[in-house]
Amino acid sequence: MTPASTYARFAPYVRRQLAALGVRDADLPDLCQEVFLVAHGKEDVLPAIDRVDLWLREICRRVAAGYRRRAGHRLEVLGCDIAERPDPGTEAGEEPDAGATLSLLRGALNHLDDESRDLLALHDAGEMPLSELARLVAHDRKTVRSRLARARRRVSHWLSGDGALDTGRRLGAAPRATPAASPFMRDQAARGRVTGCGGGELQILRVSPELCSGAIGNVTHIRVFGGHDGLHKFVDDWEYKMPESGGGAMMDIGIHMTDLARYFLGEITTVYGCMSESVWHVDGSEDNAIAIFKNPEGIVASYQTTWSEWKGYKSHVEIYGDNGMVRAAYAPMENLLIANTTRGELRKVRKLYPDIILREKLKGWKTTALLSFQEELDDFLKMVAGDYRVALADGHAGLRSVEVSDAVRTSSRSGQPVELSNIGNMYASL
Repeated sequence: MTPASTYARFAPYVRRQLAALGVRDADLPDLCQEVFLVAHGKEDVLPAIDRVDLWLREICRRVAAGYRRRAGHRLEVLGCDIAERPDPGTEAGEEPDAGATLSLLRGALNHLDDESRDLLALHDAGEMPLSELARLVAHDRKTVRSRLARARRRVSHWLSGDGALDTGRRLGAAPRATPAASPFMRDQAARGRVTGCGGGELQILRVSPELCSGAIGNVTHIRVFGGHDGLHKFVDDWEYKMPESGGGAMMDIGIHMTDLARYFLGEITTVYGCMSESVWHVDGSEDNAIAIFKNPEGIVASYQTTWSEWKGYKSHVEIYGDNGMVRAAYAPMENLLIANTTRGELRKVRKLYPDIILREKLKGWKTTALLSFQEELDDFLKMVAGDYRVALADGHAGLRSVEVSDAVRTSSRSGQPVELSNIGNMYASL
């Protein structure tokens, strides 16, 4: 799609979006032209954009925001007599009311659960079709439609002041007690491990594991999975062919999943698994590997990596306890917490990331990868400066990931588990 064809197709859509964002009719032609000038300046990325309408909508939002900050349109009204011109002081006096309404709306949205708020953001603001939204959250269309309607009703009640009292009672309730962290999870916390659930929200990789273990109980086992749909993902042969590649799926996406398993499980000291080359038939490069890892405390992790995940790129980590579980997954990025499964009142929290989902639809998944690389480099600089508590792989992490890949290959040939030494954290003594 070229800039000219984009204008011919989307100009009416852009005018409607600008009008909805508060642009006056007299200014719509100029603002519409400004939007397409911005789009023309980015014509090199235009062919790679899947949803041009959402991309243009984001440009409209930014152009309209700049328009509202400018004072000229408040003082100039074309096509009316002097007596009909609005009083700038009156308009300025109305702005606090608009601000109060916006603040009330934000408060109403904040009192929705995470899933309801994300559904509203993706469907009503992001204009994601109901069918696509249903696939994203793994529910049928009827369920998603019902939840959207319920979320809209709750927001309406809050805006009218009807919902504050009931929610205030809920917010004022005494917090439920959670069981103490297991010795294993306390050890993880002492070594800087993080798994993520704090307060009423679920977060991954940035919260104390003691809070997580308190929510899900004593950790019993872990699951990790990572895969994509094959060799067409690679640019050059050396990326997947032995001996240059060092192996197949386990040295590709699998090496990251191995490191994540070790990150959450602790040191991997026992490996038992099987691998195969029955899909792509590349000698020495496995396309599927399934294994069981065990740490010194006897806690196990199930592991799978594959080049035949026909649904496309998927990865997830799930940590199970005797009172619940926590999950981190991509793509799309999501978290899930289920707590109090065996004691107390069942609690289930699902968190989506509509801002990331929309950004990746507009600009591609590499934007997320770049942000991840920036955070890794920040952690690297901290480690160089002597802060060894950062969540960053060290030399032992890289060594053990390669050793585990070789151990699965050995176990697959012999049918026996392979024992590895407990090398532990490289900086534990520092």
